[in-house]
Amino acid sequence: MKRVSVDIGGTFTDCFLVWNERKFGGKALTTHHNLAVGFQEALGNAFVQAGVPADMSLADLDSIRYATTLGTNALIERGGPRVGLLVTAGFEATVPLSRGRGYGDGMSDSVQRDLPNATRPQPLVPMALIAGVRERVDGFGAIVIPLDVDDLRAQLRLLVDQGAQAFVVALTNSVVNAEHERLVEEIILDEYPSHMLGALPVTLSHRVSGRKSEYARTNSAIINAYLHAVMYHGLAAMEQRLRDASYTRPMMLVHNSGGMAQLNSTSALQTIHSGPVAGISAAEQLAAESGIDKLVCADMGGTSFDISLVVGGDVKFYDFNPVIDRWLCTTPMIHLLSLGAGGGSIARVDAIFHTIEVGPESAGSEPGPACFNQGGTRPTVTDSDLVLGYLDPLNYAAGTIALNLRRARRAIEDEIVERLGMSAARPPEGAHTAAEGEGIPVVAARPPEGAHTAAEGEGIPVVAARPPEGAHTVAEGAGIPLSVTDAALAIKAKVDANMAIGIGRELRAKGYEPADFTLLAYGGNGPLHACGIADAIGMKRIFVPPFSAVFSALGAGNLDQIHIHEHSKIFWLYDPTYKEVMSDFDELNALIESLETGGREDMLRQGLPAERVQHRLELDMRYGNQLAQTSVVAGLSRFTSARDVLSVIGRFAQDYQRRFGPGSAQPQAGVVITAVRVVSFADSERIDFSALRAGSVACAGPAQPAAHRRCHFGAAPEGVETPVFTFESLVPGQRIAGPAVVVSRVTTILIEPQWHFVLCQEGAAWMTRAH
Repeated sequence: MKRVSVDIGGTFTDCFLVWNERKFGGKALTTHHNLAVGFQEALGNAFVQAGVPADMSLADLDSIRYATTLGTNALIERGGPRVGLLVTAGFEATVPLSRGRGYGDGMSDSVQRDLPNATRPQPLVPMALIAGVRERVDGFGAIVIPLDVDDLRAQLRLLVDQGAQAFVVALTNSVVNAEHERLVEEIILDEYPSHMLGALPVTLSHRVSGRKSEYARTNSAIINAYLHAVMYHGLAAMEQRLRDASYTRPMMLVHNSGGMAQLNSTSALQTIHSGPVAGISAAEQLAAESGIDKLVCADMGGTSFDISLVVGGDVKFYDFNPVIDRWLCTTPMIHLLSLGAGGGSIARVDAIFHTIEVGPESAGSEPGPACFNQGGTRPTVTDSDLVLGYLDPLNYAAGTIALNLRRARRAIEDEIVERLGMSAARPPEGAHTAAEGEGIPVVAARPPEGAHTAAEGEGIPVVAARPPEGAHTVAEGAGIPLSVTDAALAIKAKVDANMAIGIGRELRAKGYEPADFTLLAYGGNGPLHACGIADAIGMKRIFVPPFSAVFSALGAGNLDQIHIHEHSKIFWLYDPTYKEVMSDFDELNALIESLETGGREDMLRQGLPAERVQHRLELDMRYGNQLAQTSVVAGLSRFTSARDVLSVIGRFAQDYQRRFGPGSAQPQAGVVITAVRVVSFADSERIDFSALRAGSVACAGPAQPAAHRRCHFGAAPEGVETPVFTFESLVPGQRIAGPAVVVSRVTTILIEPQWHFVLCQEGAAWMTRAH
């Protein structure tokens, strides 16, 4: 196997390389102005480790899998074209008005509660670019009003005169009968052929989503059209660069549904959040092969903290109506909760409550945290981790980024300590700094006016000084940090608590208890904050997966080619009114067959042989008219008897009771299928995680630390001498008692007091809390 997979995040670009069964991870700062630059740098780092000349290797690769942030960035920057929207006449205000709670979609809880200041997002399609078309299809698919072709042509000319550069067609009930949407597309292409205006992309809403919900379906189509040009030009340019480097195979793009496909079979909407979803897919495989039943995926990178759940059995966690940016959509997407709590999240003082807040704003990669020495002046989580002694300033990101401790301390002092009404204690004029040469600060100190600091600007920290014995700082005992170190501890405690709260809400909303789960900590900062998060929420087990710093990129390399086709349709498996189980399966089986046909055609179009194409049937189900709805893998491909119906009802009840407790299933209310989904896929060669099964590692001798440095913890704010271990020097089975720090080329694992660490096979590790 020779495979490259890349995950481009907001701060770092991660690369995972498999070369003749050897595995390597590479990282580079994300270059937002040109993502290809960061991609090539990360890939080059991985090739260097593998000892392969980069200019000779691309032609030998089996595949390149790519998870991109192009679409996400375009939404944030509002960098799309002017989109013209065609809707059924009378529904022109549906998108601008959104829904009652549309002002809060995509916003934090505090913003959603602030009703007096509630504002709706600036629409992607302004009212002037929305036109009504005279036509009507009812809820059963019958044409009530035929399409008025002359009126349509007039509306098209109006939209083009207003500057429309792309069209979205979202007609009422088109998922039941798409005849009018297809006719509108024909007329657009007839009215404006490509030789006149160039290619004006046309997006039909029923092709983007097969679900009902006019507002969410229209939003999905709008976002897809809005991102189409940016994605097409950006990814086509990336593919051309690969062609120039002798890579001749199709570039595979990761989808947010948990699969991948070729560029020519990918819509822009499918790439949103594709990087984090790749990590979740890897976690699902890891859970199945290692025997870990319940996992909380905690992906903490430089910009965000992404949460998802993986449980055993046939449970699939999808977002039925995900909020993308500020808009409610309908598209099959692996469920993901994203918090603004990455290493680059900016810490600030809440002027009203006089407390420290962290995120959601991020310093990103440009300029990055203050300690990156790239012009950032605001304190971040990474700055606080450096001040607390967890990070090695000379060995961060495999030594490619030299961290400046002086800048980190100055940012925390200026933006946190002084804004809270206090300054960190400064030493007397000309005083000698304590612990000189150790680079481990206790309280921030500024040098005398005009004094020259050692290696200023070169990323080598200036040693801080302790205040004179007995020095008293203001507001002592008032719960306000008394030093830069205390402020850094408060930042860490706050960000850990924010992440723990997010995990708790996610688990309890689905009927689970945190203590029953294992925290899967990955991403560049996941293992660094895992113990703090687990302590805050009461979890006692942490698993650090192989290549944790680039685990999402690893996941992208393990994905199958997948296409998902779904359709909203109500089927009563058990009707409580007549107390009957479904007996007529023709309509349901016909729908399943049509969805399978669509998926098979997608796979064949990509060159896959028919014998490799497989299908998985998933059903969105609920009890009666309850709002609690879940997706269940049916375990069959067709319904042929009452036994099949009872089997699916049993699977649904088992999952429901696992979530909400024994006895919570309510079949007497009726059992309903609300949507039918067929996942068409082709298996590919994957990285094997079976060696990670619990109990497969024998105890080894004691580990020897490579160094010691002073680290600060909530239980020991004054700091303790902490052993530092080199990850590459450890062998499976070695155990380490906290506090301790384990440093690898691309990540840092922090073992806090009361926690124990044991290294497993493949570079994975368990951390457990002492009872």
